[in-house]
Amino acid sequence: MIVYLLKFILCSAVLFTFYRAVLINERLFRFNRFFLISIMMLAAIIPAVTVKTKVIEVPAEQVVPLSHNPVAFESEAGAGTSRSFQIPDLDAIMFWVYLLVAAVFLARLCLNLWSLYRFKREGSIIRQDGLKLVLRSDITQSFSFATSMYTNKEQYEQGMLPREVVAHEKAHIDQRHSYDIVFIEFLTCLCWFNPIVYLLKRAIQLNHEFLADEAAVRETGSLVQYQNIIIQCASRQTTISPALASHLTFGETKKRIIIMAKTQNKKMAIAKQTVAMAVIIMLLISLGKTKVIAQEDKSAKPIITTAVPFLTMDEIILSADTLEVKAKKMIIRADTLRIRRSQVAQDQKKRPEPPMLISVIPRASSRVRYTNNQGERVTAIFGDLPDRIRKDFADLKLDGEVWMAPKPKADISQAMLDDFKDAAKYGVWIDGSKVENAVLNRYSPEDFHHFFKSKLGKGARHYGQYTYHLALVTQKTFEKVPTNMTGMWIKYSEQVARARKFLDPVEEKN
Repeated sequence: MIVYLLKFILCSAVLFTFYRAVLINERLFRFNRFFLISIMMLAAIIPAVTVKTKVIEVPAEQVVPLSHNPVAFESEAGAGTSRSFQIPDLDAIMFWVYLLVAAVFLARLCLNLWSLYRFKREGSIIRQDGLKLVLRSDITQSFSFATSMYTNKEQYEQGMLPREVVAHEKAHIDQRHSYDIVFIEFLTCLCWFNPIVYLLKRAIQLNHEFLADEAAVRETGSLVQYQNIIIQCASRQTTISPALASHLTFGETKKRIIIMAKTQNKKMAIAKQTVAMAVIIMLLISLGKTKVIAQEDKSAKPIITTAVPFLTMDEIILSADTLEVKAKKMIIRADTLRIRRSQVAQDQKKRPEPPMLISVIPRASSRVRYTNNQGERVTAIFGDLPDRIRKDFADLKLDGEVWMAPKPKADISQAMLDDFKDAAKYGVWIDGSKVENAVLNRYSPEDFHHFFKSKLGKGARHYGQYTYHLALVTQKTFEKVPTNMTGMWIKYSEQVARARKFLDPVEEKN
């Protein structure tokens, strides 16, 4: 949402700046009217329009690894026994502040409309040549709103009301300028946080004066006399001036006189209108929304990591039922696990060695080191070793170690982060602490180094409350552990022992 609001303000600023720099000095009054009215709507629509789509693949399931790390991690089973740190939801506070200020502005707008209605009702209303006139003695400067012109009663009855003034106000009424004023006032109530809307309101009113001046000069046929009337009106002070009225004296008088006398270059006018359309298209391309579609890569085989240096097996608290579900997910087929347990029940002494985690066995590309028969420490690529050495390494006959490189930073997109905020889908842990999903509103994708996601089984404590257990590790927390950045050698025998202990809760009880 913050990104959208920034784009909204930036887009409106660019469009208004273009108007001030290119369009304001041209006699494109009708085009400018449409352009000014459209600025806020275009600024609201452009950041929400999807101009391109990006598809990224995310792992179908990432399972909590086994490793050493001083950072404690709260497991799914142990989440109910830990106190979660609640961070105030600033988004909700900002939303209510926005509504409060918008309500105040809307109340003020309604009050101004009501005041103008009462002001009209208290005057004398007559019709002349299809024009509705509201006559009051306390009006010192003529103005118009909606379908009525407001003027001084005595001045009108004495025939001292200049026909140039009547023509000017009649143009405001015929061209329905008051509707533009009410519309921009309403947008101000909704977009009060955008400073461009206040500048835009004044620009729209000034353009109305240009339009009315053009119509009045065309009707009266005397440019010099009309300019003199404007100068006379500009020297007066209006004592009664409703906020939403269109005034003859509004705007820079000098600017209006210059624009009236200026001739229009049609080729230049067409060129500037074309450039205006090009600016809108460029904003759409540059500030438009990029839709990121995150889809699970179901074709890839699940990868179980066992030596990422930020989790320790001893710190994971798992209930017996959750432990069994996790074991089935991480490693071997259910039938093999059932065979092992039946053999344990029949003969504890003859029970075969439990199977190891597949990912504990080094891959062909893994970097390993061991002590050979001569007592020398040898470092090599596991796939390059002779079959006999590889078998002895896997059978723990060698003092073997496996090199675990630093974990690369995960590519978390904004779309993925927004998806993580769904409380019905994810239970969220940040740096080992359970948090509400709304807390993610305070983070950006760059704040996290990587994440782990696992699907809850039926035996999980919170099964049915949400679908995935999500563990996020922030960049700051990751960098606190030196080995996270440099990598480390993992004792292979210790990892196998932890894997077996993790797989066989019966053995732990015995």
